[in-house]
Amino acid sequence: MTTPRSTASAIAFLIMSGLVTAPSFVTAQDAGFGDPSRLANAEPVGARAMVDWDDLITEVAGGATEPQFHDAVAQTFEQALEGLGVALDPDASRFLLCRVETLYDSGLIAFAARVELHEPSADGDATVITWHRTWIGTTPARGMHTLFTIGEQCAEDFVAARDGA
Repeated sequence: MTTPRSTASAIAFLIMSGLVTAPSFVTAQDAGFGDPSRLANAEPVGARAMVDWDDLITEVAGGATEPQFHDAVAQTFEQALEGLGVALDPDASRFLLCRVETLYDSGLIAFAARVELHEPSADGDATVITWHRTWIGTTPARGMHTLFTIGEQCAEDFVAARDGA
């Protein structure tokens, strides 16, 4: 039986990860945000990570903490980008963001991962997402170690799109 907490969390998770939309809405993919031609001349870029960690993973499953997971995603993302030949510059006006959201319920960890290219807005006061790729998955809590490869997957997805694969 689903508890109110898990139902509300699941709905919030789906909404936040962009997985719940009305059929008449234009999705980001439809608007061209997944179009690899948007990646032309994108480099050099900075590399960043953002994590929304469900604390139940730590409290109930006895897993990593949010700071540990964030550090692992950030480190593997940057290392994988470097290893794949992406020109990195921490001061670049453009940056790639590997974003991961997690949800824990009944021994299962659901996650949404997204790699995004952020570029300065026309007025230069903010950044805008000009390209992204998203995927979702689940893993049993005992297989949590697989989550620590998400940074690598973000890097590989960017490079595959950039190279037209």
